Amino acid sequence: ILVQCGDILDRGAEELFCLRYLASLARQAPKQNGRVILLHGNHEALNANGLFQYADPRGNDEIEVVLGKTLDQNKSEGSQRWRIQYAGNQPSRWAAFEPDGWL
Repeated sequence: ILVQCGDILDRGAEELFCLRYLASLARQAPKQNGRVILLHGNHEALNANGLFQYADPRGNDEIEVVLGKTLDQNKSEGSQRWRIQYAGNQPSRWAAFEPDGWL
């Protein structure tokens, strides 16, 4: 059993990579009679509430590059109008981590 105690976010340029890796491990573990438990830490809670003061700018860039265009297509049929509601406060990060967000 692996228990990951959160705080994956706000740690650098590869936040999404780390989340994907841990999710992959969680899917693979039962095949080997194992288990991965992923907990949310305070940085996940901060991101879910739109508080990004600890976010690494490189992580913001990663999220924008990986998710930004897809969010534009799905939220406003290809436009960036949906971003207005986030008032320039890392809209892709917010849309990914907010409650009912992508991640």
